[in-house]
Amino acid sequence: MREKEVQLARHQRKLSKKFKKGVEVQSNNYYKEKYIVAKIHEKIAWQRADWLHKLSRELCNQYETIIVEDINLQNMASNLHHGVVLADQGFGMLRSMIAYKGTLVKVSAKNTSKTCHSCGYVNKDVILGVEKWKCPVCSVEHDRDINAAQNILYKGIVGRERAEITNACGVPRSTAKQEVCSTIEPVSGS
Repeated sequence: MREKEVQLARHQRKLSKKFKKGVEVQSNNYYKEKYIVAKIHEKIAWQRADWLHKLSRELCNQYETIIVEDINLQNMASNLHHGVVLADQGFGMLRSMIAYKGTLVKVSAKNTSKTCHSCGYVNKDVILGVEKWKCPVCSVEHDRDINAAQNILYKGIVGRERAEITNACGVPRSTAKQEVCSTIEPVSGS
């Protein structure tokens, strides 16, 4: 994809040089270059989708249930200025692909990196940028990301009956097939 991005940038520069401002109908060379840029965009989209399909299939084959934080990706992209990175990785697409190929459990992201997974103490001193911290209650040292992952796993396992398990459409889904059972009454007499 990085090679395609370099190629895309080169062709977009060519396209902008061929654009004539104030002219309603552009030259044939402009339209040819516009077609090339569109094909490169299409190729990048197909590459991203292919990679995400392969990754989601691998994860769903390996794990019965996948537990993730329920974070607002649009808010994260706009507030933290990670828009290009998040769009390139396609986290939202990956979550939806996992939801329709397997079981996806979303848990609240509140205090996952601030909570000690050993004793449950919420450390308010842990802010963005702090990578490692020590719990003042139980003295266990934590890596922020690993601690958050353990808390997410715990929330997903313990609160599974409370957690929302959905399919790709957002409809609650159970892992067991529900069957309609009818009661047969015994025949009396003879």
